[in-house]
Amino acid sequence: MANPHSPHLDEQTRADLAQAKKLARQDSRYPATAFFYLINTLREMLNRRKEGEHVTGKEVCLTLRQNLLDDFSLLAPDVLHAWNIVETNDFGNMVYDMVEAGIFSTSPQDSRADFVDVYPIPGGLALPQEGRSQSWPILEP
Repeated sequence: MANPHSPHLDEQTRADLAQAKKLARQDSRYPATAFFYLINTLREMLNRRKEGEHVTGKEVCLTLRQNLLDDFSLLAPDVLHAWNIVETNDFGNMVYDMVEAGIFSTSPQDSRADFVDVYPIPGGLALPQEGRSQSWPILEP
């Protein structure tokens, strides 16, 4: 994880790093790196939307899947394993930790159930066949 005291980080990034570390201390199931990645993903999603436009739990999960594949490719399942994320419900746990910390908010129609079984981990992180140079299996740890 980036050094929060680095002069190369903007204020928002420094604040997000500090929040991620605080969240990881409060919910030790997930490391600060996982919280930081999710904070960045949510900020990216919200920045692409119109002011006040709603983001669903399913959309968060699907965007995370795409970002993980873009950023980590075939290593995405290993990254999630290292972050103790074994099901999409874990994303919901982390999002609601952020909501409780006042970083993000929910709508009345939102629920933790929106994150349950959106796709299997690690199977849902397999690259499409045309994206692979060889057909390698995704191995369970």
